Amino acid sequence: MQPDDPSSTRIDGGAVAVVEKLANKLPAANIRLNTPVTKCTLQTGSNSTSIRLDIASGHVLAKCVVVAVPPKLVDKHIVFDPPLSRAKQAAMNASHTWMAGVTKVSLVYENKFWNEQISNMGLPQRLPGPAFQVYDASTKDRSINAMTFFCLVPPGSPAKSDNAVLADQVTAQISSVWKLYTGSDFREEVRKYKDVHVQHWPAEQYISEDSNPKQIHSHPHPVGALSTTEWDDRLHFAGSETDRQSPGVIEGAVGAALRVAQELKAKK
Repeated sequence: MQPDDPSSTRIDGGAVAVVEKLANKLPAANIRLNTPVTKCTLQTGSNSTSIRLDIASGHVLAKCVVVAVPPKLVDKHIVFDPPLSRAKQAAMNASHTWMAGVTKVSLVYENKFWNEQISNMGLPQRLPGPAFQVYDASTKDRSINAMTFFCLVPPGSPAKSDNAVLADQVTAQISSVWKLYTGSDFREEVRKYKDVHVQHWPAEQYISEDSNPKQIHSHPHPVGALSTTEWDDRLHFAGSETDRQSPGVIEGAVGAALRVAQELKAKK
């Protein structure tokens, strides 16, 4: 469980541990990284039907395809022949990936000096700073003590290219917030982080369509058209945004994957 939020659970080793475990079960030759698909074509012959995926080095043929890229990027970068349904195209074009505009900052400390009442909250925007949310990112065994912040880094800010500047902005902000809420001064403790990890999601080409976001989109609501199959149940959609219950978050990614697994099982 998350230290400051009993309603939330975590994956031991992080979400990447799930990806690595799944990847270890597949032949290495079947995994192609940094290989974007540019076109997806339904090919119908006299005896069989397949889907052709065009990539820079040629093409791949498949009986079924599962698209797990954010819908907005699918609509922008992949050509489908025949075209997807109008409802699907409209839904993909209108969708947004919540995390796509977020820069994630984790500050690691030698000791945990904060309590659980002040480490999981939305941050008041009336105080200056790039962060809008914080949570306790410490591990269960307390071998790592950390706080993680979700930030919106404005275009042109030096924090976009300098992690130290971003860390300084975040520590000053959380010190001010805790001073406001508790009356205590945590500036000295907050500044003594021993390491900082930054993930600029807007800079990830397979996650974001905007490298200089000016706002964070709200959590998406379920959109039925994003989850439906196409091409006689041969083309499936499993990104987090396609989930029918919790789109946009990791629970949605798991839910969408389970749904597509059932769709593929039924197709056999």
